[in-house]
Parts: sequence; structure tokens; C-alpha cells
Amino acid sequence: LADDKLVKAPNTILLPFGWKWTDIMHEVPFLAEHGYDSIKLFPPQEFVVRKGDPWWTIYQPVSYKLSSFYGTEEDFIKLIDFCHGYNIKVYIDLILNHMADYAEDEATHVGTNGTEFSKYSYGPLNDDNEHYEFDDFYHFDKDKKANKKICNEDYCTLDGIYHLEHYDLLSLPKLDLTNPHVISILRKYAKYLLSLGVDGFRIDAAKHLKIKAVEKILGGLRTHDGLKPFIYQE
Repeated sequence: LADDKLVKAPNTILLPFGWKWTDIMHEVPFLAEHGYDSIKLFPPQEFVVRKGDPWWTIYQPVSYKLSSFYGTEEDFIKLIDFCHGYNIKVYIDLILNHMADYAEDEATHVGTNGTEFSKYSYGPLNDDNEHYEFDDFYHFDKDKKANKKICNEDYCTLDGIYHLEHYDLLSLPKLDLTNPHVISILRKYAKYLLSLGVDGFRIDAAKHLKIKAVEKILGGLRTHDGLKPFIYQE
């Protein structure tokens, strides 16, 4: 649009994978001194707890509240402000495709903040006490009241595109991005992160998302300084 300011692409994006927010602050002066101009934080929302704490749990959301595993909201804001003081942008891993797997063999189904969930039922997702329920997810396996799964061949053919956009990735419940309720909650989450000062997003599982849905979620949003968020994808 004519009134949009141009967004400068980053030179180098560093990923401090799984670090506490206060720990990252100690490295910011060093990064600035050595030419880094941005960092990308892992998904900051509450994620599922699994035995052995495997790394991939951070990509399985339970709610859209900031995970206490990394620190407080105050810690998060301090980190962003500190980075901006050194002219370092902060980008966030944004998960729009799915929620945490309800693994039948797990003894508990809970997130890092203590939020419990069940199959196709998640919440409260935010401070507005919103929830996801059965109709917020895709369902193509009517007998099991579940969804079908993507197979490897779906990544290799044009016919597989429909499957990528509608079926489950692994066992992760696929959000129905044609559902206005889902779009509204995801957009609210993105706006919340921007209100805390983040500069943009890396979209996880981008090849599994409908482009029009992503536009509805992120279209028209602005950063703290009035710019379009810098957005890139997996």
C-alpha cells in the first residue's frame, strides 16, 4: 500500500534455540558487536510436557499464553526492549497449523503452564478464556472422528497439495483455517506478540497452510513502530 513503510530485510538471523529469555540478554551486546542484526525466538507459547523433555515439544502448542518455561511476560518484554537498544530485531516462530498431540500412551496431558487438554479440546487459550473444540479441527476419518495423516508421497505431487493443507502432520491435530473462530484466535495471538514489541514472524509448517488463511491472520498487522512485520516461512 502507498502509506506502508518499507521493511528492511535482516542481514543475519541467529536462533538461540531453547534458551531462557533472561539468558539471551547476556549475549545481545556480543551479537551486536559482531554484526548480527536479528534473532529468531522459538515458539514462546505454552507447549506440551512429554517424558524426557524432547526438543520437538516446543512445536506442540497447548495454549497461546507465554510459556513459563522460558520466563515471565516481563522477562520477554525486557529481552525485546534490550535487543532493540542494540538495533537487533526480534522474530518469533509462529505455529498456525496445529495443536499438541493427544498421545494416548501418555499418563498426563498438560502444558508447561499447567493447562490440561484432551483430544480436540484445548483451553483456556488466552486471557479471553477462549477454547478450541472438535469443530475447530479438520476431520476426514468419520468412523474414528479423527483426521487422515499426510504421507511422504503428498510432498511429491500436485495432487498432494490438498492433503498437505487439510490432513494431519504426523499426529498433530490440524486446525481448520477456514473456520472464522480459529482465524480470530490466531490473529489475536499474533497481535498480542506484536504488542509486546516483536518485529516479525517465521511461519512454521508453511507448506501446510492455505495462503488466504495466513493473509486473514496476519494481513494489516503492524509492529510497535508502525511497520509491516517481517515474515518468512519454514
